[in-house]
Amino acid sequence: MVKKPVEIEKLLRWAFREELPKGKPVSASAWDSIAQFGALGARVQTSGYGHDGLGFVPGTPHEDAEKVALAVRQLDRTTRLSELECWGLLGIYADCDPIAIKAVTLAAFTMAPLVIRCAILGSGMEWDVGTPQLRPVTRPDNQRPLMFGVDVHGELIEVKADRRGYYDPSLAPRAHVRWDEPTIGQLLEARAEYAVWHRALARLAVALDGSLKEHHVLMPASMPEPWITGQPPASRILKAARPRPMTSMPLPLAPQRGIKAGPPIESAIEARTRLRKVTGRKRKAETGNAGYAHYTGFR
Repeated sequence: MVKKPVEIEKLLRWAFREELPKGKPVSASAWDSIAQFGALGARVQTSGYGHDGLGFVPGTPHEDAEKVALAVRQLDRTTRLSELECWGLLGIYADCDPIAIKAVTLAAFTMAPLVIRCAILGSGMEWDVGTPQLRPVTRPDNQRPLMFGVDVHGELIEVKADRRGYYDPSLAPRAHVRWDEPTIGQLLEARAEYAVWHRALARLAVALDGSLKEHHVLMPASMPEPWITGQPPASRILKAARPRPMTSMPLPLAPQRGIKAGPPIESAIEARTRLRKVTGRKRKAETGNAGYAHYTGFR
């Protein structure tokens, strides 16, 4: 039997959204089951009196879907990123916030919940949280920029403008700025989750390759670093604006011109030749009439 090629993202959506719910009790809160699966790595079997009375999903999960679920449960429970990996994820923002890089290196990511969440929602991992912007540190009450200066003791203090709006230049006034909307930490966290999710997809594709009955697993269609390369454009099907109606009339064996078609294209040589022929006929006709008139004596 010829196996159907499918990307690992589509295979996960098919397994978790269409097949694995079969034969299970219908729950009013599907996220509870997803959270338990991600936290414990297995489904929690409840008694017949434990469900909320909404019935059961008919059918039996596909054999390939069960293998997909088993492969997801076997993913690494904790994944950590090195400092060098975080620097690579931030790119030009790597030198802006070393504290954020340190915090992400200490965090532990779990692959299974990330994979299950994207499969259930039917979408990829969100990574585009915006571009960080440099903004001044503002006061919480009026949102005006905070100005700081250095006093005679070398300590950093807050300075205020005088009535004319000027600051004392002897205090070396300056406004502190920060990266905001989003912060460097938020940007790194989103990209780190995407990197761990994409790594999990690649591992699943390798683990399931050749083990499924009806599916041939392909590598992820999502790019590993879309903030650099971008995602591949989605395929589109172009439709004709005015589709031609289907008729039972046979097509002509040779192309034919319509009724309102113009004359055939004539070259310059053909036009001169035709003009000479017409001029010759006129001269011959005029010469013949003149000779006949002279012979009869009417001229």
